[in-house]
Amino acid sequence: MGRKSMRPTLLLLALLLPCVSCTPQPVDEDAQSLPPVTPLRPLLENPARPWKSAAFSETKREGYHGRTLRTMRYRYTEWEPLTETDGETQRELYDLDEDPNEHENLATEPAYRAIVDELSDRLRVGWQGALPERI
Repeated sequence: MGRKSMRPTLLLLALLLPCVSCTPQPVDEDAQSLPPVTPLRPLLENPARPWKSAAFSETKREGYHGRTLRTMRYRYTEWEPLTETDGETQRELYDLDEDPNEHENLATEPAYRAIVDELSDRLRVGWQGALPERI
């Protein structure tokens, strides 16, 4: 078995193993290591248990750095310009229950202001704030 063919197996094994230290460790600054992974074994043993409340992702596109928070109902993204002269932060909010194909950006709608504020705060707290209470 070659090195490449072992990677998916080792990753799956790591996700299923019990957590040695459930306190997430910081990612190395050299970006050579993967971010901490929450083991899935507790969820497989009890699918009804509370779990992460959101997923996070980041990307860069067309002069902007995008950071996204995805909950069961909403996808919220903040697009920050890569340089100070490129404009202001753009926001996207989609209600995935009502608009699963993400056609209507609700971020500027007054009725969604409180949701935008809440999701923006959660985005700033980051993935650690979305972890389950206790693994």
